[in-house]
Amino acid sequence: MIADYDGNIVHQPPVATGLQARLQMVCDFVNDTESYVHPLVKACILHFMIAHEHPFRDGNGRTSRGLFYWYMLKSEYDVFRYVSISQLLHAAPAKYAHSYQYTETDGMDLTYYLEYQANIIHRAMTQLLQHVDELIARAARIDHFLYQSGSLSRLSGRQVTLLNIIQAEPDKKYSAAGVAEALGVSDNTARNDLRTLARENLLTEISENDQKTIYKVSRDLSLIRENKENNDIT
Repeated sequence: MIADYDGNIVHQPPVATGLQARLQMVCDFVNDTESYVHPLVKACILHFMIAHEHPFRDGNGRTSRGLFYWYMLKSEYDVFRYVSISQLLHAAPAKYAHSYQYTETDGMDLTYYLEYQANIIHRAMTQLLQHVDELIARAARIDHFLYQSGSLSRLSGRQVTLLNIIQAEPDKKYSAAGVAEALGVSDNTARNDLRTLARENLLTEISENDQKTIYKVSRDLSLIRENKENNDIT
């Protein structure tokens, strides 16, 4: 039984008797290759059924979402590696709960739930595409800045990539070890890349505890963020 803060029952899972057989039916449905159901619809149904059956004492929501992503990736929808539905579901828990209640009180008609999930996925995809557009625009601004400053011809592709990563979190401090791990290069290569960006006045080099050298965004790179709306760096 699941209750809200006022003690009202919002979900009563089916009786445990026959649970194993019902879960086997879900598995058979998911693994059926003879009758076609779109993978997204099948993944949503899998998500619903695990949460509806509530087979575990805890973690049913995480398990159902995990299986949703597993099935989408299994079906080669790799873009779902970058699509987050959890945040949107948690932002409107009442609407999410209602999609279950409407289904469960109308003869298990999944239309209510599928329509709600389709809306959530559409919004999540829209957010992802907006984020990609922002990344592309930021990379273009950085390239424009580097071209006009003359730095572009002196930097490698990896160093420009590093600059884009740093631009995404301008308040963060970076070490050679951290950059080496992120880019999959040696500490010496990472250190050389950071020093090169510092020589171009794109990063500021700071000594920390008189032992470790760290790097942060310089004034020039910060200007790219400040002029984001104008897109008129010269």
